[in-house]
Order: sequence, then structure tokens, then C-alpha cells
Amino acid sequence: MIGFVVLSLVMIAAAIFTVTAKKPVYSVVGLLVNFIALAITYLTLHAEFLAVMQIVVYSGAILILFVFVIALLSSGTKPFE
Repeated sequence: MIGFVVLSLVMIAAAIFTVTAKKPVYSVVGLLVNFIALAITYLTLHAEFLAVMQIVVYSGAILILFVFVIALLSSGTKPFE
């Protein structure tokens, strides 16, 4: 029970950090922490397939897509401050 509370607090903190981060790359890192905490929550529920799919699909594909979009949108402009 304490593990779920700790993981939920980590997920809430990571979600708030994702929304309030000044730099887009930091938002992607916050989203990664949120996805990993959700995958650990799945593991504690003995849903190994969901945990692996969470890591492979979301952390592996969606976050890389976000990083590419950030890189493409910021090309030709001054660096983020």
C-alpha cells in the first residue's frame, strides 16, 4: 500500500514538472519519469505485459518522436533559454 502511495506521488510530481518546465527537453524528461513510474505500478500489479508495452511503446517511441519534433521546430532559431 505504501508503494502505491509513493508511486502515485512520484507520478503526480512528474506530471506537474512536465507541465511547468520552462524548457521542452525537461518536459520530455518529466514525461519519461511519469511513464517509468506507471510501468513500475503495472509491475506491482503483476501486469508485466502492460509494463513492458508502457516502456517500449511510450518511452521508446512517443518520447523519441517528441524529441525529434522539438529538434526540428528549434532548428534555425536561437537556443532555448
